[in-house]
Amino acid sequence: MITLSYTGNRLPRALGLAGVIPFILLGLASHVPWKHQADVQTALVSYGAVILTFVGALYWGLAMRREGTVASRAYFWSVIPSLIAWVALMFPTFGGALIVIVALWTQYVQDTILSPELSVPEWFIPLRLGLTVGATIGIAIALPPIWTM
Repeated sequence: MITLSYTGNRLPRALGLAGVIPFILLGLASHVPWKHQADVQTALVSYGAVILTFVGALYWGLAMRREGTVASRAYFWSVIPSLIAWVALMFPTFGGALIVIVALWTQYVQDTILSPELSVPEWFIPLRLGLTVGATIGIAIALPPIWTM
């Protein structure tokens, strides 16, 4: 039987960093002029939207461990990133990319507000900061060629 075990934050960090790789690769690939360049750029924004949905869903899971106002706020917030992601996908690629960047940073700010009340591990906020920076860099790399399309 195969088991995954870790101590501290090694596994979440490794998985999180692996999740940044598509942002960077798609951001760089957005500069390659070929017939699928626009598709690569759309894939980047779509991946960002999927990640927004994931980070919002974390709060649904955290809310299930709580009651009262804190749980209600976490449940409410858990659906907001998905709604923002959906809107981002309806915009042209450049606008969608900007929406995803702003939403990722808004999510990070919300993380810093809600996390203390939800008793998240101490490594969560530093990890989220690093992942937000990495995702933002990947999308920002792609902004110049997206703008000129």
